[in-house]
Amino acid sequence: MMVTLSRVVVALSLAGGLGTAGPLAAQAAGQEPVRRLLDGLRGASPVQCELALRSLDFWSGWNHPIPDRDSEAGLVVAWVDRTHKDPAVVAPLAAALKDPDGCVRRLAVRLLGRVRLPAARARLLEALRDTEPETRRLGAIGLGFSNDRTAVPQLVRALQDRDPRVRAAAAWAIGAVH
Repeated sequence: MMVTLSRVVVALSLAGGLGTAGPLAAQAAGQEPVRRLLDGLRGASPVQCELALRSLDFWSGWNHPIPDRDSEAGLVVAWVDRTHKDPAVVAPLAAALKDPDGCVRRLAVRLLGRVRLPAARARLLEALRDTEPETRRLGAIGLGFSNDRTAVPQLVRALQDRDPRVRAAAAWAIGAVH
C-alpha cells in the first residue's frame, strides 16, 4: 500500500503535477484542480506520463484506506475520487481531448470516461463524431472506460470509421464494456 501510494506522489511529482505549494491543494473539485493536473502533465516524458496514468488508475474507484488528507498523496486521492461526481470537471476534461499534448489527452479521456454523469458520456459521444481521427479515437476509449453498455450502438458504428486507429479503439471499447 505505501509503495503504491508513494508511486502516486512520485509519478505526479515527476510529471510536475505536485509542487511545493501543492497545486492540488484542498479545494473543491472542479476546473482549477483539473487545469493544474493537466498543466502538470503537459510535456511529461512517455514514462512519466504512463506512471502518472497508472497511479491515478489505481485509485479510480479504489476501496483502500484514505491516506492522510493533508498529505500531497491524500490530496491526489481525494481529488481523483471527487472527479467521479463533480459536473465541473466535464468541461475542462472534454476540452483537453483536443490538447496538443498526448499525455494530457490520455489523462483527460481516462478521467472523463470515469465521470459518472450524463454530461461526461455526452461529451465522449460527441468526441466520437469529431472531424479529427485522434479525438474520435479518444472518445471511443473514454466510452470503454465508462463501462456504459448504452454506448455500444455508437461504438459499433465507429467500427466503420475510415481511420483504422478509431476502429481499433471502438473494438477495444466494445470489449471493455461487455
